[in-house]
Amino acid sequence: MPSEYYVNGQALSAFGFIPGHAPGSNLALSGAWDMPKRAGECYHTWQEEKGIEPYVEEEDLLFGPREIRLTGSIFSENRPLFRERLEAFRAFIQTLPPTFELRCDWGQWQVSRKTKATVELKASRAARITLVFHEFAPDLSGTAPAQWILATRFWNERGVWIDDALWYDRMETGVWLLETGLWNTAGVWDRNGAWYGNPRADIDDWLWESFGMILSEVAEVATIPARREIKITQPAARETLYVPGGQEPGSLTLSGWLVAADMADFERKVRSLYWLFGSAGVRRLRHQGRTYDCFATEGFTLTGIQKREKTYAKFKIKLLECGNE
Repeated sequence: MPSEYYVNGQALSAFGFIPGHAPGSNLALSGAWDMPKRAGECYHTWQEEKGIEPYVEEEDLLFGPREIRLTGSIFSENRPLFRERLEAFRAFIQTLPPTFELRCDWGQWQVSRKTKATVELKASRAARITLVFHEFAPDLSGTAPAQWILATRFWNERGVWIDDALWYDRMETGVWLLETGLWNTAGVWDRNGAWYGNPRADIDDWLWESFGMILSEVAEVATIPARREIKITQPAARETLYVPGGQEPGSLTLSGWLVAADMADFERKVRSLYWLFGSAGVRRLRHQGRTYDCFATEGFTLTGIQKREKTYAKFKIKLLECGNE
C-alpha cells in the first residue's frame, strides 16, 4: 500500500491524489533525506599557498534549505469529477500558510511552498502533479553508527557484527584498544598504554560498511589541480607581472549505494551520514593507498530510492581537499 501524504494536516487522497514515483524510485518523495549545501563562507583561499583554509569549526557549520519534491497524479473516469477534484486541489494549494507540515509514513518536515506547482494535464481525466517544497531549517542531527572490534585486537574484515564472536563495543569517543584486548574506560588515548587503531579505516576511523555504504566510484581522484597566478603591478614600468602562486584545491566526488534493512534503518543510516559529513573538523579519506584531508560544502544527495525487501538509494557527495601534495 502506498503511503498517505498529508499537507498542513490534510490528506491529499481527499482530492483524488495518487502518490507516484520520483525518477528511478518507487517512492513519491525525493530530496527529503538529502544533506543541503552549507551556507556562508566555507573556506579562504591564500593565493600563494596550496589548497584552501577550511572553515569547519562548529560555529561555521550553517546549512541552507532543503528542496523536497512530491510526485503524484489526480485521476477519475468521470470527467466532471476529475475537474472538481483538480480545482479543489488547486484551491487548497493556493491557500496554504507560509509554513506548514508535510507528513507521510516515512517522516515529517516543516516546509513552505515557494516554487510553482506543476500540473500536467493528460487527456481530460488525468493530471500529473509535482509539488516542490522548501525546508528552511532541516533537522540534520545525527549520531555515530555502531562499529565493533574483536577482543584479539584485530579489526573484523567488515567492521560489523558477527554472531558467536567475542566483541567489545567501540566507544564513541575513541577508536583505540589496549594490548590486553580490553577497552580503556574512557575509550581515549592513554600515553602509558600500547594501542591499536583500525588500519583498514575508509574515512576517519570508520569503514564504509558501518554506514551501510557500498562505495562504487571516487571520481576526479587522478585530476591534477590548476596552478594559481599572483598578479603584481609595477607602476614604474607600467606593466603587470604574473608569478606562480599556490595550487587550487582538489576535489573528490564519491558515488555509491546506501543499503538499509527498512525505512527506519534507512533513517538511522542517513543520520549517521549527517553526523559524519556535517560534524566539525575535516574528514580523513583513505583511497587506493592515499590519504586525503577533505570536507563537504555541497552536502550529499540520495536519489533513486527503492523500498523493497531492503531499502536502497544512490549516494553522491563532492568533497574539497584542504591541501594538495
